[in-house]
Amino acid sequence: MFKLNNIIIPACLLLALANPMFGQNNANYDINEQINSNVNWSQYDKKIRPAQKDSAINYLFLNSDYCSSRNSGFYDSLQYFSSAHSKNIHLIDIDNDKDQDIIFDGKSCPGVEGGVVDIYLNDKDNYKKVLAESGKAIKVENMNGHFLISIYQYPCCAEIQNTITNFSFNQSLNTFDTISIDFFVTCQVGNGEFIPKKLKPSAKFNCIADSTYLRWKPSNTEKCIHGNRDITLGVVLPKSISGLVLCISPDKEWAFVVLDYDSNISIHGVHSPNTKMKTITKIYGWLPLKEIKCGN
Repeated sequence: MFKLNNIIIPACLLLALANPMFGQNNANYDINEQINSNVNWSQYDKKIRPAQKDSAINYLFLNSDYCSSRNSGFYDSLQYFSSAHSKNIHLIDIDNDKDQDIIFDGKSCPGVEGGVVDIYLNDKDNYKKVLAESGKAIKVENMNGHFLISIYQYPCCAEIQNTITNFSFNQSLNTFDTISIDFFVTCQVGNGEFIPKKLKPSAKFNCIADSTYLRWKPSNTEKCIHGNRDITLGVVLPKSISGLVLCISPDKEWAFVVLDYDSNISIHGVHSPNTKMKTITKIYGWLPLKEIKCGN
């Protein structure tokens, strides 16, 4: 242990303190890179014949509730529907049956605040929606008969929670399984002051001084202004918790950490809590350096 600015600092953080905001991007923890990613849909779209794409567009025009479809309150022509949504419609054989399945990744109506990711399985031109999530797709893998998709569910409509959810297609059940969920809270869409630009694990810890709040920024601010109202952000941590320090703030008073989520972490003050809270696997935020103790 040593003192810095009258703060007792764990010895395990010496490396991080020697180079604040240090590190190279690490794919496992770089939330910044993930939330700003977009799927390179062109690598899949270029393999699709125009007639296949036209068939998918026609199906969604007749059966979906996206703006300008037959089932929406803003019915227009097939041509207008295609113009509005063609860029959001992608075809991939997800279930390895040689039929092209549909992924809709985009805004259901032009001008709305949030996007959606919907997946329809194709069984001989009979489609069934098997995934419907808010947000945007940030990663897709379709290799050796195994399909994975990661979706960033960003704040919308006065909400403040963010999740990155990884789904795997279950071939035997024709459904999607949730593999993991990373959670963090911000006061606006995007990262703002929350996420440092570069992250790299530097020190493990397995406890904190006392039960404390996980902050949404490197300061003692517990409220943010969202629209015309204050929202108190509360991620309350128990005394025993394990995690990794990912970087240190420039003033050397705060650590950006990732924690292994457990049921003793209390999340409140969220406008509309995610119904999948129980399946969160990691949670990110800022802790005062003085509250961290080192562990193995």
